[in-house]
Amino acid sequence: MGAEGAAEIVFRREIDAAEDKAGRRQELVNEYRETFSNPFVAAGRRLVDDIIDPAETRKYLADALESLHTKRELRPAKKHKFRFSYIPISYSAEGVLSRTIVFNGQAFAVSLPVNSSLEWKAWTFGYEYDFIYRDAGFLGVIVEAKYTDATVNIANPLTTEYAHVKAPIPTIGAVGRVYLAANLSITGEFTAFKLPATSGALQGYDGHYYDFNLYGTLNFTDHYAVQAGYRSLAVAYRKDLDSGDLVLKGPYTMVVIRF
Repeated sequence: MGAEGAAEIVFRREIDAAEDKAGRRQELVNEYRETFSNPFVAAGRRLVDDIIDPAETRKYLADALESLHTKRELRPAKKHKFRFSYIPISYSAEGVLSRTIVFNGQAFAVSLPVNSSLEWKAWTFGYEYDFIYRDAGFLGVIVEAKYTDATVNIANPLTTEYAHVKAPIPTIGAVGRVYLAANLSITGEFTAFKLPATSGALQGYDGHYYDFNLYGTLNFTDHYAVQAGYRSLAVAYRKDLDSGDLVLKGPYTMVVIRF
């Protein structure tokens, strides 16, 4: 709204009460323009960054465009994503063995009570490429390195044994997402690594690592969301006559913070 329209509204009573309405109106318009409708008032209130003389507009515009000429925004496109996650898992149980087992070279006899515990820490570093990307969702491939740090303890009344393993595990898989609404999506991920039975230097070794994750995400803002889903993690290995397997699965909920 210009000074004329604002003065008509703000000073209506004064203008109507004046003998010289046109003259009084012009005085109030000039007063309003000097007091409120000028760039110096806005600058004084820090509502603008600078005041440019109209004669210098071209110079300011040229300087601004020159500063942007060599600017580059170094970030991946929407189809390219870098991934990182950290998952700590703790598990403990008590029971009576139904058969004799050998753990870390120590026999645990049948019918004796045992206590077991697992501390599992997994760091995941990965790259995702979405070869299909639409407003309704995307489909892509994942390449990851899962660095795993696991400690297992088993104890009975006669002995206690533990094993500590650290290993990077390369995996490859797929990811897909469907948007049910602007802020609601369902995502499925599957990554895997399999070491087949081999000969030569690795003779007697084989194993696998399977990670399946199906979850829904409700976004409140661009940076905050909640997730709920179902995840299954299966790990197995064999070395000569020594073997083991671990399966963790179940529902989960979590809070998501994005940067």
